[in-house]
Amino acid sequence: MVDFIYLTQNSVHTESSIASMSQALRDFHEHKQAIINAEARRGKSGAKDDFFIPKLELMQSFARTVFSVGSLLQWTADVSECLLITHCKHPFERTSRQRDFVLQVARILDQEENIRLFDLYMLLSASMPSQDPLINAVSVEDDELASTETDPALAWISHANPAAQLHLQAPRPVRNHFLKGILSDDTRIAFNVIVKPERKRLDASQLQLLYAIPDFSEALHLYMIHNGYAHPDILGRQLLFDTWTKFQIQLYSTFHTCRIMSSQQIQAEPPSNDFPRGNCDTVLLNDDNNNDSHVAQVRAVFRPTVARGSRIDVPGYLSQVLLYVQHFDFVVPGPKPSTGIRGSIIPLTDVTHAVELIPVYEGALHKDVNSRNSMEVFDDYFLNNFTDKELYHSLSVIIDA
Repeated sequence: MVDFIYLTQNSVHTESSIASMSQALRDFHEHKQAIINAEARRGKSGAKDDFFIPKLELMQSFARTVFSVGSLLQWTADVSECLLITHCKHPFERTSRQRDFVLQVARILDQEENIRLFDLYMLLSASMPSQDPLINAVSVEDDELASTETDPALAWISHANPAAQLHLQAPRPVRNHFLKGILSDDTRIAFNVIVKPERKRLDASQLQLLYAIPDFSEALHLYMIHNGYAHPDILGRQLLFDTWTKFQIQLYSTFHTCRIMSSQQIQAEPPSNDFPRGNCDTVLLNDDNNNDSHVAQVRAVFRPTVARGSRIDVPGYLSQVLLYVQHFDFVVPGPKPSTGIRGSIIPLTDVTHAVELIPVYEGALHKDVNSRNSMEVFDDYFLNNFTDKELYHSLSVIIDA
């Protein structure tokens, strides 16, 4: 059913997407009896043995409607429902709730707008008196802003006087990492790593100990051989490593190909008192050599370097930001593969998405299991493709390919 709901919300439909939508609804009806048998269909009085839901019957007409009038997303009531909350329900709570509450709500909204305008006026009047008036400031929003959902006043202030924007309350602009970040080969993904590393010039043994990844040197050796380096042992012993505990990834929307999405932060923190096994996020990787995708946990973010004064030339494939990752295997019903933990080193630009894994719970959980160690104590995980519609669509394209 969630598949059906996500598919109906596509901004653009094709015959194949409509067929997938119809198939998802058929799959639900074919298996809904299992939900009833498990007594998971419940109402106020307990378990129910039917699916007499008017909206469920309405869904039968969705495919036919899409063929007739196009995407259903154009008829969404999300905007009006949001305005109902912010401009009606919330102000109503501040009224006396008498018969003239409509007039009271209108006065409240008018007063709030006047306060915002006054705040903006005072901010502009007090800003940079010795410089040119802010009213003459010229900005090109496309160079700085990546989202059209930004408050216009805040967008203008962010250009004219960036320091003053902290005094205004409004939706913040999306930082555009495509301007100065690290770009993927197809320029559809941008990465941001802060300029100053959190730890500098660690040798391989220090990095292995800090991050609890004993096979790091072996993984580095294999990475160098894979890239055609003839003497990896000689160079490997002379390399030092700058490390970071996080990076940002930013994507274009899969539905609106010119819109840049908010960036997501990927963490790769070493073991600590709060996180005895590290605080590390999972990502989806693209393997161009095999035209395949993999899921992996990022355990370290680093960049090789050499000691000051050294005359060694670091190859280009080593002078970029790299990741040490541990891979997950996709499994199907049947005997489980016993491959163990596989660690490898990849370029940062191999990452395509941040993903969420959900542990497969079997039986009662031990009292020591919590959110800080759940990624380490379980053997099997579900890949959550329902995190958001963007990821769902991207994974659907990968699976179809």
